[in-house]
Amino acid sequence: MSDTKYNGWANYETWLLNLWFDNFTPIFKEMTEEGTFDAMDMDKDEILTFIMHYIKEYVYEFVYETQSHGGFVDDLINASLRSVDFREIAEHYIDDVLVDLKESQTLAKDLPLSIEDVIDFGKGRLTSANDQQSTWYQGPQ
Repeated sequence: MSDTKYNGWANYETWLLNLWFDNFTPIFKEMTEEGTFDAMDMDKDEILTFIMHYIKEYVYEFVYETQSHGGFVDDLINASLRSVDFREIAEHYIDDVLVDLKESQTLAKDLPLSIEDVIDFGKGRLTSANDQQSTWYQGPQ
């Protein structure tokens, strides 16, 4: 177990997991397009938490399916997983997910996507398409 930075990541275990499971962006894009990931009522931190839990569940399920369910190697794998900073991995994907969410909302509303809209969305502000007037969403009160 390592508590020092590794290649810009929180530790070796986080870097390694992200290396092996390196592209969740298409999964979230597909979930958005299918409507299985509806973030209209979520702020950026809630979306980040969703991404973090999704990745963690995905990895733990993968490990469970490939483990022998007991023994030394499984103990090492589980110890390493406890060191992974899943939030840091989610932060690696959040900007792409926000852009995909904004694009799917924009396409559905026939509005142009601008970088300002994406930045506003990332700050927890959503743009409404009603008569192309903006309404601001600050998350749950």
